[in-house]
Amino acid sequence: MVLQKHIKNDLFAILVDIYLYMIRQHKPKYEVGSEYSVNHKSWILAEVTSKKVYVLQYEDAGGTYHTMRLTESEMDNVARTKQIYGNE
Repeated sequence: MVLQKHIKNDLFAILVDIYLYMIRQHKPKYEVGSEYSVNHKSWILAEVTSKKVYVLQYEDAGGTYHTMRLTESEMDNVARTKQIYGNE
């Protein structure tokens, strides 16, 4: 019985290691809620999907939300522009 408990604990430790590895692998580069300037409009990062699609949104003066979906490389370009020019 003690041997079986030891084996189960080792399996549990392996599963925890795998889980922690996967969490680090899927952590998005950019924080949800961060703000970016695109075409002189302030866009908020609203969501990062499991397939690393970055969803940006902004609300116009009439209260309508506009959404754009970007790949990680496109989001890198937007973030790089923010660092050079900043929010307007």
